Amino acid sequence: MNHDDLMQQIDLLLEGDISEAAFLELEAELTVNPFARKAYYQRLKLHTLLTTPADSDLADLPLSGSDEKNPATEWQNPKHNETEVSGRKKSFRTFPLLSLMGLMGLLLLGFMIFNPNISDPSTPNHLLKAEPIATGYAVITGQSDAQWKGKRLQDGDLVPAGNLQLQTGAVKIELFSGVTVVIEGEANFSIASPMELVLDSGRLRAQVPEAAQGFTVRTATGDVVDLGTDFAVVAGATASEQTEVHVLSGEVEWHGNESTMQTLHTGEGLKGEQRIVAEKAFLGPDEFAQLQAEKQTRWKTKLKQLENEERLIAFFPMDGASRDQTDLSMHTRQGALVAATGSTDRWGSTDGAVDFSPTGSRARLRISGKYQSMTLMCWVQINSLDRWYNSLFLTDGHELHEPHWQIMNDGRLFFSVKAHEPPVPTPQNFKDKHIFYSPVMWDRSKAGKWMHIATTFDQQAGEVAHFIDGVEISREAIPDDMRVTHAYIGNASIGNWNEPKRDDPKFAVRNLNGSIDEFAIWNVALSPEDIAEWVKNSAP
Repeated sequence: MNHDDLMQQIDLLLEGDISEAAFLELEAELTVNPFARKAYYQRLKLHTLLTTPADSDLADLPLSGSDEKNPATEWQNPKHNETEVSGRKKSFRTFPLLSLMGLMGLLLLGFMIFNPNISDPSTPNHLLKAEPIATGYAVITGQSDAQWKGKRLQDGDLVPAGNLQLQTGAVKIELFSGVTVVIEGEANFSIASPMELVLDSGRLRAQVPEAAQGFTVRTATGDVVDLGTDFAVVAGATASEQTEVHVLSGEVEWHGNESTMQTLHTGEGLKGEQRIVAEKAFLGPDEFAQLQAEKQTRWKTKLKQLENEERLIAFFPMDGASRDQTDLSMHTRQGALVAATGSTDRWGSTDGAVDFSPTGSRARLRISGKYQSMTLMCWVQINSLDRWYNSLFLTDGHELHEPHWQIMNDGRLFFSVKAHEPPVPTPQNFKDKHIFYSPVMWDRSKAGKWMHIATTFDQQAGEVAHFIDGVEISREAIPDDMRVTHAYIGNASIGNWNEPKRDDPKFAVRNLNGSIDEFAIWNVALSPEDIAEWVKNSAP
């Protein structure tokens, strides 16, 4: 942000006329830039002076503060270190304590007006915010080639209320009672409570712990009541179709709509009202894990082909067990972890991903070459967005033609390529880049869930697009004045940002509070179909 833009946004803030987007940009600038904070402080004092009676204590406010030096700040103009009031320089004396207290009160009030998360400081902590509320009785803890009709559900999602239709594949669900069910498609079902599931049609297997005895599966022709067991149910779509019950271990009760209650034990089954031998060909948690292991093996085999993929700039599997990071593309670049640690990957493998939550952590790499277009993608698990900028992939500094890819603290993706160097002097409203924001794609309900993020930079089509889990969520044209002949990377960091010319030990905290699994850069803008296929094949 150049000096004129900064001062304009500060004035809009003080006048109460700033937009939400501009406020977020200003808030971020104030967080990382000491010169910006100094400018805001001086502007606030000037604003206070101009709106305060002459005989007030605040009339004695000094406008010049202590000098702060930041060699990374390029827009700061020395002539702005002195403030002109009514066309003449003004001298000031020592700022009294009472004035300082009043000023800080005004500053707090300003942030309270524009930031609803800040409340009255006299309010007890337990009253600052209402306790968060979530809705559901269960969590999706695994999927295998699952295709849903209607609402698309992801691993880690709370199971929503109402009827759900699983068209193909299988899903593992853990109810808050402790029951684990695996449902195979095609199936229609709903979860009525932690102790009750309605199976309109389809196949399921339930494993019930002692604390959840009494768990009930309701079907069109009757109810299965658990007495502490591992059992399976096959339900027809209509009441005329016979329901099957298979007891794999333990004991259940069958309460048919048109018959008396029957008790079934290990190895026993029921089809309609006829006794049968229980079958074992049902997916349980162990069998479900085996499906995922087989898919992971197929995916790792596919990754071996990447060394022949000419469109791939770099592919880092993100090995959390090693400081050295090896590029699987034909370029075989080498990266290095700094302070980052290993974490469980999306398949559940120990140290299969890299955790960047320790302050200062990052993966360092260098990528040479010039690229007309590119695609950046990775699997990411976010714990929280507690930094203003949460890094995915950023070049050192932000030099001409270099890309920055990160997540804003409000959950929007951020992508830019610097198109212009600011001239000296910098004109008012000069912009060196255009930022391509996505809609909000992350909130606290997604904390700890793996998701796939991709962004395409297409110079030929003149567009930037963002994708979440293989689905396009935004597409925006590149402004004509922000088109570049190529993009350049050079030295860069995964999961953090580096300022190579900084000689001050203080730095902006931008490391991702979360983990990254499989980071890739392509030299083309992949099609939506290519990205969807990649996610389909690489998702657990």
